[in-house]
Amino acid sequence: FLVWFFALDAVGHLSSALREDLHIGILEQIALTPYSLIYNMIGRSVARFFITLLNAIIILFIFNLLFELNISVPFSVLPVFLLTYLGLYGLGLFFAGLTLIFKRLGPVTTITRFMLLIFTGAIIPVNVFPGIFQKISAFLPMTSGLQLMKNAIFNGGLQGDITSFFSLIVNTTSYLFLGVLVFLFFEKRARKLGTLGSY
Repeated sequence: FLVWFFALDAVGHLSSALREDLHIGILEQIALTPYSLIYNMIGRSVARFFITLLNAIIILFIFNLLFELNISVPFSVLPVFLLTYLGLYGLGLFFAGLTLIFKRLGPVTTITRFMLLIFTGAIIPVNVFPGIFQKISAFLPMTSGLQLMKNAIFNGGLQGDITSFFSLIVNTTSYLFLGVLVFLFFEKRARKLGTLGSY
């Protein structure tokens, strides 16, 4: 659930931030710098990560206090979490790029975020899905990361999960590459069409 809490922000924040900048009319001014908008997106992403991390720590602390939980999270979870998070931001950049052209993608990102909750094993184990959904689930940016984190927490480490870890690296790299590519393509197109300032 906490990973999905981060996913909510990673997938929808950049798109929402761009839409807000478009709405109040400052995106064109931001785009006047000699650098691509993607540098601005990276800065926002890093800032949002720490804000979300602080919120997650507070939520976890309250849960531990109220329900007397004793969750021990091994250090090996951290690189898996960061890789998962990067893949989610790749998806976020994909939607942010689409926002530069299509402007209002709120409902699409909302549906995507709830699909991540259901189809990645965050609340329902992937192995109870029909075969076709299991195959689709394997390509989503959170699925392999969640499985690795669960194994690390409940089985005490990532031993024997080298193939899954490699799969996570490939998945994250693919989503990140696709996200950056789509964002840069649509930014260039929006500049050419002169629609960066229109809402």
